[in-house]
Amino acid sequence: MRHRRPLHALYLADDLLVSTIVDAGGAMDRHPFDGAQPGDDEIEHRLRSSSRLRTRLVVDLTDEAFELITLSARLRRDREALAQRALERRHPDTPFRFLRHLPQQRALLAAVSRPAALSRWLERFDALKLPLVGVHSAALLGARWAEGVADGGSRRLAIWSLPTGGIRLSALHAGVPMFSRLVPRGALEGRDDWPHAVAQESRRTAQYLSDDGQWGTASEPPKATLFVPTRARADLALRLDKTSPLPFRVVGFDEVAHAMGLHHAPTLDSIDALIAAILARSGTLNHYAPRYALRHASIVRARGAIGALSVTAAIAGFAVSAWNLTAVADARDAEAAVRARRVALSAEADSAAAEFPPLPASVPFLAELAALQARVPFEHPGPSALLVPLSHVVARYPEVRLTQLAWHLSDNAHPYPALHEPPGDPTGALRSVAAPGAAVAPTADAAAMPTGRLALSTLEGVMPSAGGDFAARQRRLERLVEDLSSLPGVHAEIAESPLDTGPGARLEGRFLAGEQAEGRTRFRLRVTWQRHDPS
Repeated sequence: MRHRRPLHALYLADDLLVSTIVDAGGAMDRHPFDGAQPGDDEIEHRLRSSSRLRTRLVVDLTDEAFELITLSARLRRDREALAQRALERRHPDTPFRFLRHLPQQRALLAAVSRPAALSRWLERFDALKLPLVGVHSAALLGARWAEGVADGGSRRLAIWSLPTGGIRLSALHAGVPMFSRLVPRGALEGRDDWPHAVAQESRRTAQYLSDDGQWGTASEPPKATLFVPTRARADLALRLDKTSPLPFRVVGFDEVAHAMGLHHAPTLDSIDALIAAILARSGTLNHYAPRYALRHASIVRARGAIGALSVTAAIAGFAVSAWNLTAVADARDAEAAVRARRVALSAEADSAAAEFPPLPASVPFLAELAALQARVPFEHPGPSALLVPLSHVVARYPEVRLTQLAWHLSDNAHPYPALHEPPGDPTGALRSVAAPGAAVAPTADAAAMPTGRLALSTLEGVMPSAGGDFAARQRRLERLVEDLSSLPGVHAEIAESPLDTGPGARLEGRFLAGEQAEGRTRFRLRVTWQRHDPS
């Protein structure tokens, strides 16, 4: 579908907002705002001047989560119900969720895991009466456009150069995005050069997906495609051929625009300009926009049409607007009733949280386990209150695999909950255990506390030690502990190091029939979360 009216495209990154107005002829008026925050005077002036244009918001945040699941139901209505239930269970605390059904009984789940990053902007857009017609994910759009320039192969790695200086890596399997991560500019600085840093991050992502089993057992390396500004395409292609271990193909933004039907697109030097040019010519499926935002955009468009119609048409238009406003009020009343019901269930949730036993965590991160407890809200903290922020930190360490978790509430800093000791180690991990007679930390059953001032958690996991470099794994674990301790009210410490050779421990391992490409070391952490005093 072709649109000839001007479009106002907003590209939102973690610390960047780019406002681009595309007219009917394809000309662009682009204004970037570094360190953008809602309420900035320059941004406010820009948004007010374009408040009569239809607006599409494109988000490219580190807080987006993507997951590909397989459904076992045969009937279509059962598959839809299962997929919706899985989406609500994995992301219960955000209204910005997206579900897409795929062939072969699969479904793609996407969500903005930290809603505050997006809701504060939407609230400001609503106050300025912007006609917002959609909120889109740059990662999902980029995955779809990458297939438009694909040259064969089921396993692909699409890398997009971002205006913030970072890169977005998306793993595609038969055209479906199965994993996406954003590497900020700070993580790429300090290396030899930018192409070499991109090649290292691509190889690391491909190795993680292969080790995790998401790409099956195929032995051939995935094909990597780097999307960059048109002017830098030739130079980067030459430099990547000399440094990258993966087969790389460098594609300019103008080639993507041509594949999407923009045969006379201007020279594009930024991904936000590419997105604005494509969205101005063709519509796309909305991802994250809530219903009230879309309804408000309909009201604004109706008011613009009313000014050019007769009095009779104006009355009819106002009647439609009043109906829409009534629907908004009904929706808000329903939300208030839901909140009242959540408060009424808080006492029951307190009891459920107190009886929550130590459970093993077999998911890559802690978001799945946090979602199980987040289905029933409560006043005292449950595991989800701590595990959701912890999962975002652990997600930055793809080599770390958590295997066990124990949690309880307490008014004192001790004792920490105990973990289950398995009779054998099927992973072949090398670990240090307490020698006979060594002191063992006291444990206690999880019990309900009158205040819930402290939340104590014990985590166990494994991490690879390629070539026996345990010192590198130890430094990596210490960095993880520092990042966990940077969370508000959280203190983390190492209970058992990956390789403890002190006099109070002994070394334990097992023989293998052949050589093992990568060993794994086990570690344990203690995490204390101190909340504000409820009194």
